[in-house]
Amino acid sequence: MIAEPSSAEWLPDLDERIADPLERLRAAWPALMQRCGLVQPMLDRYLRDSWPMSLTDTTLMIGFDPEFAGEIDQVRQLERGTLRHLFQRVLGRNVRLDYTVMKESARWSHHPVENPTNGEPDDDAPFDAESAGLNPRAWLRNDAVRTVLEAFHGDILDIQT
Repeated sequence: MIAEPSSAEWLPDLDERIADPLERLRAAWPALMQRCGLVQPMLDRYLRDSWPMSLTDTTLMIGFDPEFAGEIDQVRQLERGTLRHLFQRVLGRNVRLDYTVMKESARWSHHPVENPTNGEPDDDAPFDAESAGLNPRAWLRNDAVRTVLEAFHGDILDIQT
């Protein structure tokens, strides 16, 4: 049996400045899902397309990208209390996990374009390859690029002209 790392070693810090526990969980979701791989490596692979949808006193609803809805069954088979225990430690209370298919794609793992500052691209502007240039954040506004990144769990590393 593999000893579980102590919480100080593997639980990411939740931003205590965020009052809403669901929003706090969402902010830490990428790090939490990566940590799942330490305890159950296969879960990390399937949880890349998930997102915390709702949180009540007793239930955490985890949504899955519609393209990867079949991963819900895989998570149910692999999860033998691992996730429940993780969220118990993170939230400080017991929660039941439930799963659903989202209406839209999960984009957290693909670093979506943030609000424009200092000349960054405008999220509402239509994508234009010429104005995007070598800016990876601008290319993330392109639907085809996002689709490929989501399909292969990829990131933009380099842009060549």
